[in-house]
Amino acid sequence: MDNNYIKDQYGNEYSPDGKTLVHGAHVPHNRVMDGCEVIGNGAFDDREGMEDIFLPESVKEIGEFAFSCCFGLKSFIFPKNLRKIGSSAFVSCNIKSFDIPESVSSLGDEAFGFCNWLEEFTGKFATPDGRFLIQHGVLMSYAPSGTHRAIVPDGVLVLGARAFSGCLDLQEVILPRSLVSICDCAFNHCRNLKKIYAPSSLKAAARNAIWQCWPSVIEI
Repeated sequence: MDNNYIKDQYGNEYSPDGKTLVHGAHVPHNRVMDGCEVIGNGAFDDREGMEDIFLPESVKEIGEFAFSCCFGLKSFIFPKNLRKIGSSAFVSCNIKSFDIPESVSSLGDEAFGFCNWLEEFTGKFATPDGRFLIQHGVLMSYAPSGTHRAIVPDGVLVLGARAFSGCLDLQEVILPRSLVSICDCAFNHCRNLKKIYAPSSLKAAARNAIWQCWPSVIEI
């Protein structure tokens, strides 16, 4: 690591101005220093032994794969001023719930993919039942724990890329008549998915919308 980088007492390393955390420490209990604004891409990737982490209110962006495969994390609190959650930021985590701050304006694809312990979303973009995150008519993520059937709410226009990524226990999905298109790998590695009920009004679906799973598609 460049000698100009700043290191805090936990071993986290930051850009010279202290605003971007570029390399997270391998410690069970961690704390990001005040003034940091960005958790960089892959900063805490594969920190299996990390049990908890505190992010200061100065953090505005969480980068791609920032906390991917942090299997030891059981809960996570977002800073109140957060604006962006990057693609695959929490992929393959064991966290049961996420409360999205009202300040967030951008959610990346597959931000919560392969989170099979995930029971609910609350806060911004969350549906009343807590199962879905919907951003401007685009279904971004699904909380799969404890259910084998997903009923996508009416009003959803697009299934975002990897929206149902890694929902291993999902067996049946019912899509709304409002749906217009399905993006790349929307159903990605849903290995037990047996049936997708799709509206006849559907206009477009990516060639690889269904990836590494083999369900029957039934027109409704």
